[in-house]
Amino acid sequence: MKRFYSVALIALVLGISQAALADYGTMNNDAYGPTREKATEAVKKKLEDGCRDGFKGKPVAGSLQVTNVNINTNLEPGNSQKYTVSAQMKCDIPNKK
Repeated sequence: MKRFYSVALIALVLGISQAALADYGTMNNDAYGPTREKATEAVKKKLEDGCRDGFKGKPVAGSLQVTNVNINTNLEPGNSQKYTVSAQMKCDIPNKK
């Protein structure tokens, strides 16, 4: 029974150490849209795609933070991109071994 506890403890320590080695990066970007919601969706998609394609990582769920919202008042005729949304998101970057 003592051996079982020792093996279980070693497995637990190894499992925790792998989680401790994970790297997280914070990505920033901005996007435009006709409404605030559309601009927020666009910046979220940009950040998720950048995390997956650029870093081969996974976006951390619930980590999207809108940092700035601007309403563009100097629009040229025909330009419907009224809102600019800046945001940041955490990205779980895999370890390189």
